[in-house]
Amino acid sequence: MLVANISAAQFVYDHYPHFGLFRNQIQPAENSYPLPAFYDFNNDGHWGLQTDFYTHFTKSLRKARFFRSVMDSSKCVALDNGFVL
Repeated sequence: MLVANISAAQFVYDHYPHFGLFRNQIQPAENSYPLPAFYDFNNDGHWGLQTDFYTHFTKSLRKARFFRSVMDSSKCVALDNGFVL
């Protein structure tokens, strides 16, 4: 599921830059506790997962009409990380 969430976030970021809802986590300051992750329309990466893109596509966002229409289409898109969506 982690790969699906990363791939979905990268797909949205690349093809629909004004639509995405990303899960971000900022790197904590030295010698401090990690900050909690948060949702944002801007993609800042996820420090805890060490990835540039992340969203909860496999949780609540999978029910969105937009994602279902993309997944139901006959088009497959090859992503930069080698995955196909």
